[in-house]
Amino acid sequence: MLRLVDPNEAKPWQSCAICSDKIFFRTPREFSSHLRQAHCTKEGGSFVCRYGKNGVCPSLPVEGVSDKDYEAHVKKNHTKHEEIKAEFNATVTTDETLYPRPRLPPISFPNANAFTVYSSTQNLPAILNDPRLLKRQTDFFTKAWGEDFVPQEVPPLTLLPRIPTIYFDDYLKKTEFRIKVHHKLKRQLIVASTTATPGDTGFTAAAIAAAKRQSVDKVASDISLIPKVFMMPNFALEDPEIFNHVLPWSMVTQETTTEGVKGMQRNSAKLLQEKLSHYLDITEVNLAHQISLRSEDFFSAMASQDQLQDHVGETVSEIKHLRMKVQKVQEVLCSGFLDVLRLSSLRSRYLSVYEKLKLMATVHQTQPTIQLLLSTSDFVGALDLISTTQEVLQQELAGIQSFRHLGSQLAELERVIERMMEADFVEFATANLGRMAEDEMGNEDLVDEDRLVSVLFGLLRKHKFHFLHLYRDEAYSTIKSTIRQTVQDIVTDSSENEEESQSLADALRSLDFLQWMGMLEKVFSASLNVLRRMQVMHQSIVRVLVIAVGGVKSHSDPDDLDSIDIPESDSDFLKPVCSGMDILITTTDYRKLTQESKELLCAACEMAQLRCAKLINVRGKAGYLDSLSSSEFVRLTRMVEDFVMDCERICGRQSHSLRATLLSQAKKFVERFHEERKNKLSLILDNERWKQADVPTELQSLVDSLVDGVYPRGKESKFSIGPTVTSEQKPSPDLLVNGQRFSVVGTVLLLVNMLVEYCQCVDDTPMLVTDIMNKLFETLKMFNSRTCQLVLGAGALQLVGLKTITAKHLALAARCLEVVTIHIPVFKAHFEQRLPPKQYVLLSQFDQILKDYNNHRQELFSKIVNLMEELFKNIFSKWEVKAPMPSQAMRSAVKQITKLHESLSLVLPETQVESIFRDIKRAFKQSLAHKLDKLGMTNDGGPQHGLVTSDLAFFKESLKNLSGLGDIGRSLDDLWRTVNELKINRGSPSTGRKNILQR
Repeated sequence: MLRLVDPNEAKPWQSCAICSDKIFFRTPREFSSHLRQAHCTKEGGSFVCRYGKNGVCPSLPVEGVSDKDYEAHVKKNHTKHEEIKAEFNATVTTDETLYPRPRLPPISFPNANAFTVYSSTQNLPAILNDPRLLKRQTDFFTKAWGEDFVPQEVPPLTLLPRIPTIYFDDYLKKTEFRIKVHHKLKRQLIVASTTATPGDTGFTAAAIAAAKRQSVDKVASDISLIPKVFMMPNFALEDPEIFNHVLPWSMVTQETTTEGVKGMQRNSAKLLQEKLSHYLDITEVNLAHQISLRSEDFFSAMASQDQLQDHVGETVSEIKHLRMKVQKVQEVLCSGFLDVLRLSSLRSRYLSVYEKLKLMATVHQTQPTIQLLLSTSDFVGALDLISTTQEVLQQELAGIQSFRHLGSQLAELERVIERMMEADFVEFATANLGRMAEDEMGNEDLVDEDRLVSVLFGLLRKHKFHFLHLYRDEAYSTIKSTIRQTVQDIVTDSSENEEESQSLADALRSLDFLQWMGMLEKVFSASLNVLRRMQVMHQSIVRVLVIAVGGVKSHSDPDDLDSIDIPESDSDFLKPVCSGMDILITTTDYRKLTQESKELLCAACEMAQLRCAKLINVRGKAGYLDSLSSSEFVRLTRMVEDFVMDCERICGRQSHSLRATLLSQAKKFVERFHEERKNKLSLILDNERWKQADVPTELQSLVDSLVDGVYPRGKESKFSIGPTVTSEQKPSPDLLVNGQRFSVVGTVLLLVNMLVEYCQCVDDTPMLVTDIMNKLFETLKMFNSRTCQLVLGAGALQLVGLKTITAKHLALAARCLEVVTIHIPVFKAHFEQRLPPKQYVLLSQFDQILKDYNNHRQELFSKIVNLMEELFKNIFSKWEVKAPMPSQAMRSAVKQITKLHESLSLVLPETQVESIFRDIKRAFKQSLAHKLDKLGMTNDGGPQHGLVTSDLAFFKESLKNLSGLGDIGRSLDDLWRTVNELKINRGSPSTGRKNILQR
């Protein structure tokens, strides 16, 4: 019910500022009780006030106070009781506010949750539509509900169109006459009410109105005599201040001695009594006046109460009569049927009790049944029975005292079964991984697969997916122990007569290469046996997981189990195995466990390779692997590569741990391999005398095998490297390559053999193909540069004591370079097959090296031509045109050309000889033309011209029979034209310089 209070008098205890649901309180005591219940905590014997922001009171210590101090704190800081009294004292002592007007309390809901529209004591629509709103209190809503509750202007309707007045013209015309008549009658009625009755002069009505005004004014004036303190809503004589104001205490307490003063006190008390009596009379008169004004309302209310009492009496009698009828109907029509329903309900309860007893008897046999299932290793059945029994105990047999301990017993039994399954799984894994090698050579199946299936189904039933962790630890331990035991057995057998105190690492270092390779082979074999058993175990686990996820058991190849895919949607692969088989795991769990099992197998392969890598590192750190020959290292490489490939086939994933160890050793081997051959090649080049060497039959066979390219990967080589059986065939003076004969030095034969060794090395260590190819580039560049230094740079003169570098030396060097250039594309194709496509860019080095070799050959040929050109200049510098002819200079030129032709014909093919002599003929013609121009000779047919012609005829006749010089005559036909051009050029310096630059 709504309660009205004055907003200006609102106290802090009237509502809670912390609680979200606003609660209003009638008295400070109710507010104090609310603070103690909702905003106070008791810590030990102290009370802590929590009435404040973030649960902290700003005016009370955090450590708390006693109960009495807490009450004082609430009164002082939260209810403001003392401040209220002080304000009241100030109010009653101030003249201006001595008699304040009574104020209405603010609107509040004692029970806000139960408030409805019917709980209000005011008619809200009537208040809102009060026509006297301006005369009444205008802040009726805003004083208690806030400034937002103010009359708002109703916004105009935007959806309705504005109607013009023309639409109402017809209606106004029809009602115009009626409106005029209405206004006329209204004016007549007002005049009649204000005028006096016939024969009355008007003084009677005036007298009555004056009497009413006089009585009202008199009553108002009488009430104004009463002090306003008596009108206060909280008037109470118990308050000392109010009591002193009504009855001044000074009249009683003042001590006087004179009789006059005592009489004055008695008169004052009597006067006070009369004054209060007068106030009482005024109040009674005013009350009687107010009652007289509302007498009709009182009589109407009393009449309504009497009528209401009559209606209530009639209603009570009707209710009694109705109850009697209902009782008779119940006795006649309902009692029998209700008995039938009661008996039926009783029978159903009896049946329910009987079913409960049968269920209890079944549950009572749970533990013996579980023991029977465990004896047959039916873990899934035992766990299902425990789960079903616990569900029955919780749902259907809840509250049965005889079974109050059965639930905990079954839970403990379930934990025991879980430990049993884990122990059985570990025992099974140990038994299968620890089988002797002899037992598994012909049979790699599991010993007791049915037992594994039962254990795995039980573990999956309980979602104990950590069994793979137990299996991983056992697998790692088995691999370590197997490798260690194998090594110890071999070391023990090989060192029976040696000291027993040496460590295992020292014993490994003491083994020779054959013993160490035998040990490594047995370690690889033992490790592969364990890994294959793990592969079989992994396949069995995957089969169980497929069944557990709801798929059919696969009868395909076990190697294909890893590729089984369980789709997210329904698939033909996922079919229930049988009607009684539940789905134990989800598809997500299946994928996770399958992946974990696969990762475990891969990790085991990785670990086995790591342990084997340690054995290799023990040998490698001691430096024993650095001294291996090529064949020994190739054997080691192939053995390790085979083991790694077997591991990859088992786990289906590439592994790099053992390959990394092999790679580091292979890098050392390749470095040593390259350094040996580089030093050997450098030493042989330094001692090379650049003479034609005989070609052994073995090397000719090697070169012949390179015609079709170096053997492809995966096939055996068509040639052998290293010591071979001595052939009875005699060495050949020339090297036959693609049907061409090459006169070469011994260094080239060794170089070809080295290059083939590089190609074979890349097949033995394919992981270092780029390194080996770079070493090959370095070797080719070294041969080219050293050949250039020794031949073109004349370095061989100081190293081997040659007197001079002849044209034959130059031709031999060019021929050797040509042999290498023929085989460079073969080596390029060989490496191209072994390089990954993204590294094909490295093959451009072959093209660059080939270009360098060809440029070197051209420089050698140019060097031969330059030598002859210098020779011609020396010969013609002493030539004189005089008899006898042929001259000695021309004879010397013919001799040198013939000698050069004989030397080159023995080394170079005819095409290359012709190419060289074509340049030599051009050099001869230029040298002779310069000499003739210097001598001032012309083709004028004179004696001098005849001598030159005779000398040239001898030159042509002497050389025309040499191969490549048959057209020597035609090449000298334009000799005199060349001489004339030289004369012309000598006469015009600019033209001469231009021709020189062109040449």
